[in-house]
Amino acid sequence: MAVRKLEPTEWKVFFDTYSRDVLMSDRAEYADLRLLSGTLGNLEGTSWLPLRGITWDPGNEILEIILEDLDHLVTRPSEIYVEQDGDGAIRSMEIVEKDGTKQILEMR
Repeated sequence: MAVRKLEPTEWKVFFDTYSRDVLMSDRAEYADLRLLSGTLGNLEGTSWLPLRGITWDPGNEILEIILEDLDHLVTRPSEIYVEQDGDGAIRSMEIVEKDGTKQILEMR
């Protein structure tokens, strides 16, 4: 598995396709979300909740991560990195915000 940087021009199509093709399949995905901040340290966000979708709203510059019972919004991310397996499923994702804060989403 290789990590690759997604260019902002790819975000909408990539996450729409991922949500449609992978998350709507029979295979359940669970996600763990963590926040890594230079000022706040490492913070747990969630613990293995079912992942329902990921969308990018370019007009409002919001990345939305939809988990069971949680709608997590990341406003104006500056970089997104993904690690995918051979089937196209995301194993991990790193979202870098403009202030350097990183949000790590791991999937299984």
